Amino acid sequence: YLPKYNVLLRDDKSYPYIFISGHKHPRLSMHRGAKKRKGEYFGPYPDSGAVRETLHLLQKIFPVRQCEDTVYSNRTRPCLMYQIGRCAGPCVSSIISDEEYAELVGFVRLFLQGKDQQVLKQLIEKMEVASQQLRFEDAAKFRDQIQAIRRVQEQQYVSEDSMDD
Repeated sequence: YLPKYNVLLRDDKSYPYIFISGHKHPRLSMHRGAKKRKGEYFGPYPDSGAVRETLHLLQKIFPVRQCEDTVYSNRTRPCLMYQIGRCAGPCVSSIISDEEYAELVGFVRLFLQGKDQQVLKQLIEKMEVASQQLRFEDAAKFRDQIQAIRRVQEQQYVSEDSMDD
């Protein structure tokens, strides 16, 4: 018997998690099954479609790598995901420093822990510092990240009026 509202997450299939690997340049991915790999797991989530959508949004806001470790270790040039702005390109050392990449992964962790206000505060500070130092391209990038996070937050709020129906 599978109840309509499965709040205890008892089902015949394994539930998806969002996984951040324990690699030097962590990878963001969806994971099902036993938690054997080293890294952080967020979840479980009852809807795999929502996990895929969340990963897609996170990849747009914070370009953390999603390629497999074997592909990552054999790269000499940036991948297609880097070319379209969905990866920071940690596979090529001259593109992003280890500290900058670790900061991106830190933002993803905070976001997945539900600390979006903390992420917003840090991004606003970085945007203001960049604009004061006349680095307007960087400030615009931070502004776009802030706006994307605010759009995600707006989608999460539920109006009380809609609950009365």
